[in-house]
This record gives sequence, C-alpha cells and structure tokens, in this order.
Amino acid sequence: MTSQSAEPPAQKTVPPVAINAAVARKRLHVAPSPLNGVKLELGFILLAGIVLWLAADSITADVATQLLILLGFGVSAAAWLVWRTRRIVRQLAAGARPADSHQTDVSQPGHETQ
Repeated sequence: MTSQSAEPPAQKTVPPVAINAAVARKRLHVAPSPLNGVKLELGFILLAGIVLWLAADSITADVATQLLILLGFGVSAAAWLVWRTRRIVRQLAAGARPADSHQTDVSQPGHETQ
C-alpha cells in the first residue's frame, strides 16, 4: 500500500522565454537581405528542376536527349541566378537600394519602400 499525500501535484509553469521560442519556431522568418528574392528564385528553380528530372523520361526515351534537356535547364537556371545576383550586388555597390527590393524601411516603421 502506498500512501498518497493530500497535496495536489505542483503545476508546471513555463517561463515566457520558452513560450516566445515556441511561437517563433512556428513562423518562418528570414533575416532582411537584398538577396532574399534570389534565394526564393533558387527555391523555385530547384523545384522546377526536380519536376523536370522526374518528367524527363516521359518527355523523351532517349537518354542523351534527357541529359541535354536537364543540362540546358541547369545552365539556363545558373545563368539567370548569376545575372540576378550580379545585378543586385552592382546596385548595392553603387549605393542604391535594389529596384526589386521589397524590404521594410526601418527608419519609418509601417512603411514599405519599393
């Protein structure tokens, strides 16, 4: 026989820091960067490349043609990303904010500059 205490079990309290960390993990947050648009495009290109890779067998049965299609896509995607990155870096080096930057202006809260 075990004796049970008459005291109710202690309730577990969670410190506010742990709650904030749990909330922060639920949201996707990327640090502000002029290259965030290029990162997003890279994600789309990777997804399109995977779909193209899976569909290449249905497009043509010739292995050489499949490789040529995938190589053409890869070279085109790489050229696009290099061009976009160089354009943004060139604008930043000139001291101007990139034209396609959708960053929030920290000097005026609540206002977006485009």
